[in-house]
Amino acid sequence: MWVKMKKGLFPLLVSAMLLLAVTSNALEAQASLPRIDGAKVLAIVFNDFWDSQYLDVVNVLKAQGAIVHNASYDKNTVYGSELGTPVTPDLSFTEVNVSGFEAFHIPGGICFLDGGGDPIKDPRNETLFNLIRDANEEALILSAICASPVVLAKSYVVEGKRGTGHEPTVRQPWEEAGGIYVNDGIKAMRDGNIITGNHGYEAELSELLVPAIAERMSTPVGGVQSPVDKLGLLTPYIILVSTIILVMVATAAFVKYKKMHTRNRCAM
Repeated sequence: MWVKMKKGLFPLLVSAMLLLAVTSNALEAQASLPRIDGAKVLAIVFNDFWDSQYLDVVNVLKAQGAIVHNASYDKNTVYGSELGTPVTPDLSFTEVNVSGFEAFHIPGGICFLDGGGDPIKDPRNETLFNLIRDANEEALILSAICASPVVLAKSYVVEGKRGTGHEPTVRQPWEEAGGIYVNDGIKAMRDGNIITGNHGYEAELSELLVPAIAERMSTPVGGVQSPVDKLGLLTPYIILVSTIILVMVATAAFVKYKKMHTRNRCAM
């Protein structure tokens, strides 16, 4: 009878162990990054952006508590060139109030390459460049990946700054703007408020971007330290402990049920 009970318990215990492993890994990855609850981040998007360079970074930002807005030249829906992801800007560049944001993120894409409708050549680009310059003056975190660091270079906010990105697109304008281009074998890097990365390293860029935002949020404003969300910091651990307790209770209930079932059969 005990052998049968053990056979019944085994799948439950294995499932519990797998659940704990998955939950623990997910929470560990989330807990390794600081919470940035309420931080407003602006994603600057153009038609034919690279989907993963938008989605992977934005999803991490949202998971850590950020509020992400999208902006472009106008509010027409733009589409990713990789998966066709639709993104409808809720702001045009002329409507953005820089002081309301902690950071900007610019995904790259074929839009920056020859024949891709390069936004750098858009006759409205001075609006974008002025916006980037205003953000830099306010010390916002400026994040760009793959080909999009060219926007930072053309905005002339990279003088003396080290940066990386798609070398054929980024190197020349970065150096012309007084920046120091770093070989594109680099995954992602930060120099002050400038964060740049290469294609395929969205996770590494996010691991620099989130702490940079948290650091900016914790900087005293008017001599007052920004409050820390202690509950938010504890949430991953509360979830993990709750999961462990739930598994233990379920296991105990199952064992009790099997014992009662065995007694009833013996009594018969």
